[in-house]
Amino acid sequence: MAAALLVTVVSAALLVALIGSVGPSGARLRAVTASTAPPEVLCHELAGSRCDQVAAAALGAVGGSMFGPIRSVDVWGSLLCGDTIDCPNGRLAFARVAGSAVIGLADGGTVWVNVTELGRGSFDAWVVRSRARG
Repeated sequence: MAAALLVTVVSAALLVALIGSVGPSGARLRAVTASTAPPEVLCHELAGSRCDQVAAAALGAVGGSMFGPIRSVDVWGSLLCGDTIDCPNGRLAFARVAGSAVIGLADGGTVWVNVTELGRGSFDAWVVRSRARG
């Protein structure tokens, strides 16, 4: 797990303030108020605090300035797995799938992040792929 980034979310409520409204296709749309968070999180397949936890862990994996300003986060209930590099067996063996996030960058690029739960409130999030604008 040398390259793994272990993200412990002490309290999702500390990072994310919820405003419950419905976005396109009935997905939950939330406004996020933390200074390093994007202006919106769109929840697909996950609801409430679980969506917030996956979003917070994914944001922790991108490290704020590593990829530039963040515009949005789309949260899903499944992992983004194209092969065992995206989803290594050793990484998944003792973890529970939490979900994944597609992080939209201000310059138009995207970063795809997988998130597993190691234990109550402890998450492992890693960048699967990133795509530059255009």
